[in-house]
Amino acid sequence: MKWGILATGTIAKKFASTVEQMGAEGERLVAVGSRHMESAQAFAQQYGIPRCYDSYEALDADPEVIRCSVDINGFEYEIREASRCVKLGRTDSDRYTPQDSLALTRLMYDTRMSWGMKFAGEV
Repeated sequence: MKWGILATGTIAKKFASTVEQMGAEGERLVAVGSRHMESAQAFAQQYGIPRCYDSYEALDADPEVIRCSVDINGFEYEIREASRCVKLGRTDSDRYTPQDSLALTRLMYDTRMSWGMKFAGEV
C-alpha cells in the first residue's frame, strides 16, 4: 500500500520507520505533508519519500494517498451502521462486534493504567 504522512513529528517518524521496515510486504511511503515545506523536505529526504507538500490540504489533494471521505464529521459511519443493523432486525453489528468493542475498551483501560492516567472523579 502507498502511504502519505500528515506531519513530521515523533509519531510520524516512528510510523515512517515502521513502514520502511515493511517494504518487503509492499508498504511504501510516497508523500509527506507539513505546515512548513522545509520540514516536509527534510522528512522526505530522511525516509526516501518522493513527494512532499507544504500543507496537509495539499497532501490530501494528492491523487494517489486513499480517499476516505468524511461526509459530515465522521459520526455518519456509526449512524449508518446502526441504522443498517436496526433495519435488518439486529441488535448488534457483524462488522464491529460487541467483542471488538470490549477488546478496544480493555486496551484503552490497560493503556491508561500503564501510564497511571486517571480521569477526574476516579478513585
